[in-house]
Amino acid sequence: MRAQDLIFEYKRDVTARNYAEQLIDRIYSDGTTELLRFPNTAAGTGYTTRELWDYTRGRLAKEKGIPPENVAAMKDIFVNGAIAEIEKADPTSKKAYTEWLVMAYINGIFVRWEDIFSTGTEFLTMYNDLKQRNIINKSDTLRYLSNIKQINHRGRFNQAYNDVMNAHEFYLGAEKQTNKGDVEEVYNGPAVRVIKAKDQTAACYYGRGTQWCTAATRSHNYFDQYNKSGDIYIFLPKNPKYDGEKYQFWAGDDGRTVGFQLMDPEDDPVSLEDWDKRFPGLGIAFLYNLAPDVLKNLVVFNGEMFENVLAQISTVLEQNWKWEIIADWELNDDYWYKWLQDEGYVDEEGNWDDDKMAKDGVNYLEYNDDLRRGIQEAFDTIEELTPEKLDAWYEDWKGFGEHLDFYHMVDAVGDYLRDQHGSYFESLVKDAGHFIKERMASTSDKNLENFKVRMMSELKSHEQVHPTRRTAAQQN
Repeated sequence: MRAQDLIFEYKRDVTARNYAEQLIDRIYSDGTTELLRFPNTAAGTGYTTRELWDYTRGRLAKEKGIPPENVAAMKDIFVNGAIAEIEKADPTSKKAYTEWLVMAYINGIFVRWEDIFSTGTEFLTMYNDLKQRNIINKSDTLRYLSNIKQINHRGRFNQAYNDVMNAHEFYLGAEKQTNKGDVEEVYNGPAVRVIKAKDQTAACYYGRGTQWCTAATRSHNYFDQYNKSGDIYIFLPKNPKYDGEKYQFWAGDDGRTVGFQLMDPEDDPVSLEDWDKRFPGLGIAFLYNLAPDVLKNLVVFNGEMFENVLAQISTVLEQNWKWEIIADWELNDDYWYKWLQDEGYVDEEGNWDDDKMAKDGVNYLEYNDDLRRGIQEAFDTIEELTPEKLDAWYEDWKGFGEHLDFYHMVDAVGDYLRDQHGSYFESLVKDAGHFIKERMASTSDKNLENFKVRMMSELKSHEQVHPTRRTAAQQN
């Protein structure tokens, strides 16, 4: 037996130590993990991802004067709690593949946290079956998988998943599902058939051969979680461009966030531009017709709407953040107070002479050149932002194509500012990002009405050409 075929002993503490910082960053950047809760046995409750992030990466530790050893303890809770959860996705009793799962998540093989427990477990269950029977080493097609650590990026995983799935069915004779489940046909045209999966059985049957978490049969299936907040539609091309071509569309509103996913068989997002090219005439208006209650709250991510969002963000920063920052700095600047005293703007009782200061045009922002330039840099960073620049930086947007709800757009701009590095005024730019994330994105309900989808004319013309939704019973 070759050394690479050995399964080395897994130790959680070693994995935690090796991947702590990367795992913390990856979990927070995921966007789907904000409400995960990790145990805190001392307090008897638990910390959410957001709380742990604020203590280990954010400003709370510094603001509250938390000792470094306590911050380190928080990191241990964060990392060990996360890895303990990931261990549940490993189908082996000795957790032989947990370290690989952690690396795969960090490297983006699994885009969302949930993918670890659906796609990850699904793949490893088949892979381990083949490995235990020595099929991996004996097969020329599969020999490249002898060392699972060689599967280290998304492209290679997609190939490995398909190879393992086909080999598992060929060598082990996996029983094929014949029950189609509860399904509703909503469209049947010359190019594509569209069905709505109404139960998990249907999602698994029509999702065969994909990496969709709603089609998992050997791991955790997320059909119920998605279906409770939005319907799941599967597009089956009449003339597929490749074997197994199909797409899944879901639009959901869980009362907190609104969004949609349009995914290919490998569970990669499909942009709406590519979608329109693949199915001319069945573009965003067709999708809107499937889920109008959700998509009505999405914005068309074109130049005009993007500028409107940035302008609104700038207005909020100008009217709120800027003056809060100035007031905070001014009240804590002893040099400024001493200068006012020396220049005669403070009376003998220590009160500021606001009238005299206004008459002479004296204000703190003119006095503190660094603060003035720092605030301006925050505004300049937003003004110079483009859809292309933000999209290239923020990978989480890929799942939304060109359409984002207001929350995601505001959230993304806040994240972008918090990630800026290298500027002399970096701390102020980041502070503006924190304000956007923590204050604006959480109180933007009233803004949604100003950012509706501008597609009603397209939808009207679409209805003149295509039939409305039809059930299978109506077609028979």
